[in-house]
Amino acid sequence: MSVFAQSPVVEIYLIKEKATIDTTEGPDAFRVSKSDLPKEPFIRDSDILFYNDTTFELTFSAAAAERISALKPDLRIGIPFVLTIDRDPILCGYFTNFVSSFASGANSIPVIKSTVHRIQKGIPEYHFEKNIKERRNDKRLIQAMKSSGRLK
Repeated sequence: MSVFAQSPVVEIYLIKEKATIDTTEGPDAFRVSKSDLPKEPFIRDSDILFYNDTTFELTFSAAAAERISALKPDLRIGIPFVLTIDRDPILCGYFTNFVSSFASGANSIPVIKSTVHRIQKGIPEYHFEKNIKERRNDKRLIQAMKSSGRLK
């Protein structure tokens, strides 16, 4: 057994189907449990380089950015994802089509060609501000990023 504490593992999983609709989180929100997660993450802990808790921007490795930009979300709602810490779901949302004009009452990450992606609070951003629970500054997420030296 190591005497050093291991940093929490932050990962992003793609969800094939929304597990449970949860309108208390937002008009288009859903929630998942550990048992809903696929075996393998879409974005591994090592692919997440930084998190800015002011702008809510995640900086990914080039390989992860390529995987994100290869996603093809439809225009209506997008591809469900969940950000986890040690496989515990923290924030659910959608990878969305950057050119979509459809509104969404859930967290979203627009699919763009970049290593930096902002977690938005709805589309258009903040249109549903009072209806979407703020999870982007979850204390477990902040602590996980801080303890691993990835908090900007």
